[in-house]
Amino acid sequence: MNALPALEHRAACALAARTLAWTLLFGGWLALGALGLRHAPVATGALAPVALWLLAIGVAVRVSAAWSPSPRALRVVLVGSAALAAACLAALAHGAPQALWPAAVAWGSLIVAASRVVRGWRRQPGPRLAPPVVPAALGALVAWLLAGDPAAVAAHPAAAAAALAVSGVTLAVLVPSPHGEPRGRAPGCRSGLFDCALAWPTLAQWRVPAHWPWLAAALAMLPMMASLPLLAEGCARAGWSPQAVTGLHLLAMLAPAAVAALRARALVQSARAFVAGLLIAGGVAALTVPASDGTMVAMLLHAAAWGIAWSAAMAPATDRTRLPAAHGGACASALASAAVVLALGVAVAASGWAAWRALHAALGAIAALGVAAAWLRRHPPVFEELRG
Repeated sequence: MNALPALEHRAACALAARTLAWTLLFGGWLALGALGLRHAPVATGALAPVALWLLAIGVAVRVSAAWSPSPRALRVVLVGSAALAAACLAALAHGAPQALWPAAVAWGSLIVAASRVVRGWRRQPGPRLAPPVVPAALGALVAWLLAGDPAAVAAHPAAAAAALAVSGVTLAVLVPSPHGEPRGRAPGCRSGLFDCALAWPTLAQWRVPAHWPWLAAALAMLPMMASLPLLAEGCARAGWSPQAVTGLHLLAMLAPAAVAALRARALVQSARAFVAGLLIAGGVAALTVPASDGTMVAMLLHAAAWGIAWSAAMAPATDRTRLPAAHGGACASALASAAVVLALGVAVAASGWAAWRALHAALGAIAALGVAAAWLRRHPPVFEELRG
């Protein structure tokens, strides 16, 4: 008789922990990007806090893999990192721009600690938790409401500080107690940080050209989220609402993911075509539509491609036949992402929007080359004629 209430308690606590974790992830992209724009106006500096945040995530993942904290220790880490990040953001509001750097490090540690809370509930007895499309959507909504307008975040960092403090305390309350034998390592993308939402495929995964559109789509979140505060501020000068621009891009990421999750079995056979088409169309838009408009259109199309690829990759193995799980490990993904974001900052400082347009064009070109190579492999006589 007590089994059903226990399962409902587990599901509710897991949903709350996952939603808070996703809020921290989306909020980190938006808030740290916005604060970088205000306190480090040179483009390289504007992306540096985000790069440091990603680096902190990678280091914390490595430390977390070697250390299994007790529930009490995990609560201390959650409250401590949230308090440090909140205190640094409060100091930022009082004219201490150097406080942005420790805030980024503490925020990264908080995200990894939050993922441990989620993993704890995932390992509790009961059915395997569903893919986190709903928690991701709820987290994106909360992050958008709190940090969707970069100018407002930069002007009032104390609001972000309060949100971090509340998140840390709430997650500390949600830490589960150890229960029996833990589950084994989850397969595929379920083993990556945030289920491989921030993926970095290994070199071995690029050996199959037919997978290139899928792997390129897995990388699309990085340039989109890194440039979103910059794009929102640029569109504001053109008359767009910054919060509308941010919300539109988050919707483009998660609405296709929700559709793919609901219709995983029916969509899996055509997912490659959808993903490749969206990536190629985005690459064309980046090259043909002028100024920041081209970047915005490319980002929207590539965000939809990412959503489909991410959701379908988490479908049951029977539903995602021959679809690769694009990840090279949580630590490697975070560290590689940090390096790329820092390099993008240098490129943006030198060439402005051309850097973003070139990156989105490259993702489209990778998808097109993968489609062409796969077609030629299926038509060897044509391939031989071309060689002759």
